[in-house]
This record gives sequence, structure tokens and C-alpha cells, in this order.
Amino acid sequence: MKNKSLLIVIAVVAGSFSSFAQSNLLNAKTPSEIGKKSPAQLISDNDNPLA
Repeated sequence: MKNKSLLIVIAVVAGSFSSFAQSNLLNAKTPSEIGKKSPAQLISDNDNPLA
């Protein structure tokens, strides 16, 4: 039973890592655009100091 839950946890963690790895991969028109933020993402980012 313990091994089964461990395998489930590993599968969920691996799935979440693979979903983060594909950020902007499907929307890129050229390979150089992969990983760059779109203008909409730049506007919605809140990178201001907290205080």
C-alpha cells in the first residue's frame, strides 16, 4: 500500500514538472520565442516591491 501511494505521488510531481516545462511552447511561432513572455503576460505581471 505504501509503494502504491509513493508511485502516485511521483507521477503527480512528474506531471506537474512537465506542465511547467511547456510554458509558452505551444504558442511560440519560432524557436527563439520559447520562454519569452507575451505582451499580455508582461502587463499582468505584478513585479513591484511589496512595501
